[in-house]
Amino acid sequence: MEKKIVLVDLLGVKAHKKLLKIMFDELNVLGNTILISSKSFCDGFDVDKVHHLPSENFTFNNIREVFYKQKKNITLAKKIIRTEKLTDAIVIITSFENITLSLFWRKFEHRRAAFLHNNLDRSRLSKLFFFLLPRNIILLGFTESIKQKLVSKKYNVEVINFPISFSPEDNFLNKKGKYFFAPSGSTLPQEYDDLLINFLTERGIKLYRKGKKENVIENCIIEKPFFNDYEELLKESLATLIYCPYDYRASGVFYDAMCFNKKVIIIGKEGEFLKEMKKKYPNTIFNLDEAMLSVDNELKKDDYNNFLENHSKENLNKQLRAVIESQTAK
Repeated sequence: MEKKIVLVDLLGVKAHKKLLKIMFDELNVLGNTILISSKSFCDGFDVDKVHHLPSENFTFNNIREVFYKQKKNITLAKKIIRTEKLTDAIVIITSFENITLSLFWRKFEHRRAAFLHNNLDRSRLSKLFFFLLPRNIILLGFTESIKQKLVSKKYNVEVINFPISFSPEDNFLNKKGKYFFAPSGSTLPQEYDDLLINFLTERGIKLYRKGKKENVIENCIIEKPFFNDYEELLKESLATLIYCPYDYRASGVFYDAMCFNKKVIIIGKEGEFLKEMKKKYPNTIFNLDEAMLSVDNELKKDDYNNFLENHSKENLNKQLRAVIESQTAK
């Protein structure tokens, strides 16, 4: 009998859509997979494979709206699962808000798992409700540090290696642009601007980084809210600059940079995520004062090959298959 898999995305975060599409395609090989989310988030998926939640439930003006609309999404998603006779399916929640999921989807008649994004880097109250989630849910994290944190709390956790969004291409020696690229949405505190300006000015390097509006600082930092040429800028940069102080969430920009074998430069606090990545890829990740040091091409290539093996589609399929089979056996 063919397995039935239901993906429920309760938040519809635009930046997660490409990631979800990769997961959907891999899971659809393992069983009949459908997606429940907003209409805009479901665009690009097979129309026979989607069920829409109201688009207005995915825009929030304040925290009260978040709770109210997330409760509505959960109620509607559960109704779809019942009316479509999917109560025997394996349900994977691909994004969620901690408090509402804990309160309104505690009782589950079927097998389920949930992907974690920034759920462990939320407020103290939000995390309190997160740890009220029942222990029979499988939590899917992108790093070992996430797994270790949750195993200590008696949760069942599996690591799914972050899928890569681009076709891999070794661009380590492709440095046409004399600039660093920092497209991450994480806002670098202004206290680092003086350090960056001095570093860039002394070396005649520019920095393209994400900002709230278009802006130029000291003729060396160019800020934009969005980069239409993201992939090209990433490929041709000297290095990717990352501010990622988080402990229990991953950086999509980091994985994109690794996909093109770029040097990754850390500025600011190193959270558990970057500490873990530095151990895995020691010839790729450096602090700012090491940014211009030469790197042995062969050692860098070893890091790159290890990364491609860890994040291959074959490995992703193997990890997802293990999750599905563990739920099928119940």
